[in-house]
Amino acid sequence: MNAKPKFWRLIVPYLAITVLVESYCFYLAKTSPQAISTHWIYNIFLFVYLCFHLFLFAKLIKAPFIRSVLKITFVALIGCYAWEWHFLGLNYFFATTNVLFGISIILFSIFYYYNLIYQDQIDNILNEPAFWFITGCLLFYVGSTTVNLYIDQLIVVSKANNFPFRYALISVLNLIMYGCWIKSFLCLFKTRTYSQ
Repeated sequence: MNAKPKFWRLIVPYLAITVLVESYCFYLAKTSPQAISTHWIYNIFLFVYLCFHLFLFAKLIKAPFIRSVLKITFVALIGCYAWEWHFLGLNYFFATTNVLFGISIILFSIFYYYNLIYQDQIDNILNEPAFWFITGCLLFYVGSTTVNLYIDQLIVVSKANNFPFRYALISVLNLIMYGCWIKSFLCLFKTRTYSQ
């Protein structure tokens, strides 16, 4: 792996945008006297989210045909996104696009691991930034896609127990994913330090 790949630099602005979006939505939810829907904000951000992840997976997975597969996936997901926007409106959360995107990330993550088996140049997988980044994505999307598939049941359980189970589960999954991403940055920094 290149000691200084430029695409890693996109993660910091992406994380800054993510923090702004999440903070603003959290602020709206806590300060508004009536329930204000933030679905439109998350729907717009879903497009950014989708582009960012597919771009990074195109850079991280070393297979000759992966870019073509990712382009087809992108077109299919954008088609689903446009369909939901047209028929449901921006104020309804694009759950189908979100679930299909999660399944796509899970499949691409598994393909990344499968592809690692045939790579000869990796000395220690635990020192690879891409491994930790994709591991974080896999763990997050397995959990969050499952949560999104069973959202109706979680809402019922949350109301019955007066506890925000979805919020708690997604928070734990975020900690796991961002913990793995931090590890990927530490590996990247270590690689850069030793190569200088």
